[in-house]
Amino acid sequence: MINSGMDSAFIKKLLVLYAEDADLDITVLKKAVKNSDSELLNKTVHKLKSSSELLGLKEVVKLSVFLEKETENKKDIILFEKYVPELIDLLEDAIKEISEFLKA
Repeated sequence: MINSGMDSAFIKKLLVLYAEDADLDITVLKKAVKNSDSELLNKTVHKLKSSSELLGLKEVVKLSVFLEKETENKKDIILFEKYVPELIDLLEDAIKEISEFLKA
């Protein structure tokens, strides 16, 4: 969770960066599934896991951990077609919430 003692300008910048990166990650996740690229999926969810944990996005972290483990084991990419859309939905929700927070 973000330290409440942090400077508000720093927190806003952190949120903006997360939203920008998450938007790019959505595109990469879609590409990884379309191309059955478990290595790309693994790298992307690993990055998401770390940045989402910093912001306390527990569901994104949980799903990212699961997908990272499964991609390390080179499981069938069809499995990911079930879970990646859920992760994308969570990221889109986070981006929307960040946007609304920054407008306030």
